[in-house]
Amino acid sequence: MAANKNAAPGKMPPTEPETAELPPTEPETAELPPTEPENVALVEGRVLSATAGHAVDAVIELPAAEAEAAEKAGWLDTHPDAVAFAKSLPA
Repeated sequence: MAANKNAAPGKMPPTEPETAELPPTEPETAELPPTEPENVALVEGRVLSATAGHAVDAVIELPAAEAEAAEKAGWLDTHPDAVAFAKSLPA
């Protein structure tokens, strides 16, 4: 077997990197779901601390899951008495 005169002793000559052909990418055509479905029940709550652009004692409506999270975070009270109190305050 003849030795390659251009290769260093004990080393293989460099080879071309293999490139795999990727299928062409197509833009995704799937529609994203709406951020707030139309049939989500809204819950009224009294804002206990100024957050997310809401003033203290403001009455706001949030989807039930968000209202529950806000109550756990401590900045919203959805008890009917709390909402009635906030509504009774002068604007």
